[in-house]
Amino acid sequence: MTDCSNYRKFGPVMDSMARLDKTDMDRLLLDREPETGLAEYYSAHTDWMDPDARVVFIGICPGFEQMKLSFDLVREYSSQPEEEVLRTAKIHARFGKSMRRNLIALANRTNLPDLLGIQDCAALFEPDCHLMDNTALLPYPVFRHGKNYTGHAPKISKSPMLTEICERQLKKILNTYPDAVFIPLGKCVDEQLILSGAIPEERIIHGFPHPSGANGHRFRQLEENLDSINRQLENALKKEENHHAA
Repeated sequence: MTDCSNYRKFGPVMDSMARLDKTDMDRLLLDREPETGLAEYYSAHTDWMDPDARVVFIGICPGFEQMKLSFDLVREYSSQPEEEVLRTAKIHARFGKSMRRNLIALANRTNLPDLLGIQDCAALFEPDCHLMDNTALLPYPVFRHGKNYTGHAPKISKSPMLTEICERQLKKILNTYPDAVFIPLGKCVDEQLILSGAIPEERIIHGFPHPSGANGHRFRQLEENLDSINRQLENALKKEENHHAA
């Protein structure tokens, strides 16, 4: 499921820009909430979504580094068909380099490789792998006073703009991934999914830490929740497997 409408609108704008920096980001502005200092900007890599994915990691929103990487990729591949441009941008921009390494290291400590029939969770990031996809509660980059939004100050539920974006996105997620298992990255996403109630509880894996390098306690947090995470993964993935078999 790929929505190309925003790419068609902003593609020519990106083509006209020599580079992406924070001084001219307003050319990609989608929405703004002046009273909170929040602003949402377009980034092409989140438009492509793989409905075949069995596991979907859910973050808060992309940051500036992912936005910049996506911008460069879109310009590089802009001569390709729309959906291929968006797919390429998604595959290469998701999570960024250090975040990706951290996520792979965390996921490899769980039973996820065995349950998915792979040797290493690095395989989930291979271009032709359809076992995994990633998305976010806020699909496009959001900044507060020019800095990456982290899910706090304000929380999503305290901002009308973010609440509307999140509700719209969760409906899209359910429609795109009808059978997938969802792994929220960090407590903030976990709490928002519980609050919204949009995704069935049995399809959410609670307790997985945020893979950011800024979260220095991520491995300790994983170990504290590891038994619970593995039970949830086994129950959810076996249920999903049985559903497909039926």
